[in-house]
Amino acid sequence: MARSDTGPLYIRNIYPPLSVFNQNTGFWQGRKREWIRLGIESELGREGVSTFNTGEFVENIITNSESDYRMKNISIFDPFICELAYQWFCPKGGVVLDPFCGGSVRGIVASYLDRKYMGMDLSDKQIEANNKQLNIVSDKKYKPVWLVDDSENMDKHIPDGSADFVFSCPPYHDLEVYTDDERDLSNMSYDKFLDKYSKIISKSYNKLKDNRFAAFVVTELRDYKTGGYKNFLSDTIRCFEDVGFTWYNDIVILQTTGTKALVAQKLWDSNRKITRRHQNFLVFLKGDGKLAKQDMTDIERIDILGESKFW
Repeated sequence: MARSDTGPLYIRNIYPPLSVFNQNTGFWQGRKREWIRLGIESELGREGVSTFNTGEFVENIITNSESDYRMKNISIFDPFICELAYQWFCPKGGVVLDPFCGGSVRGIVASYLDRKYMGMDLSDKQIEANNKQLNIVSDKKYKPVWLVDDSENMDKHIPDGSADFVFSCPPYHDLEVYTDDERDLSNMSYDKFLDKYSKIISKSYNKLKDNRFAAFVVTELRDYKTGGYKNFLSDTIRCFEDVGFTWYNDIVILQTTGTKALVAQKLWDSNRKITRRHQNFLVFLKGDGKLAKQDMTDIERIDILGESKFW
């Protein structure tokens, strides 16, 4: 597959540091396939997850076949977003803290890029599935560490001021219900969800070193009773700012359309709802941006499979 762009922003940064990530391009999809071909199966461990309010949020994932796309109502995190996040916002050898780790992808990519990763999740089934994929990074210097625990207990596992990057994709409230554990954010009312969510963000702030970044990938959610948005995007920004973070960058992730095209007309005809096909990559700063930049390592053009056609 030929490079879609050979301009200096690609050459120097892997992808242009502009405010839109376009997952529809051949370049993006090709790089994503390279990561998937390592054997990452981030959907494992979430069989039986109950998914609600999916009219606007069905995602594309890649199966074991490189060319076989199928639709599932379980969101799978994009490994190319991980690559950009780590290369842009975390120094090589740095510690990545993921308080809502879910599947394996963020840990596998971190290890492959020589970052130390610690992820936390309530589901022992999920962590077991993640650990079964450690063979993918068996030859890497740092192996991802996945812990079964409530992220409110992160004080037990990581000292204050020790993380170099906080990176996660939090539960989208009740969009996906992962477990029946009463501590699971997806089982709570929205008010209780926000209270616990803000406490975890506060603890994450304490774990992060000064002059470092944090990034969450989020989207807006609809209240199934009213049909209106819950304002999750703004609530996330407020939770970060309330504990001392500066909202530093906002990147729109333009998603592939997939089956959204099948539901868009129905939603529009029935109640004039616009079908959402983007997420927000929110980047926050603790400290000084110029000092943070000084500690970042050079961006590397990694040949994932030893046969890359991109570089």
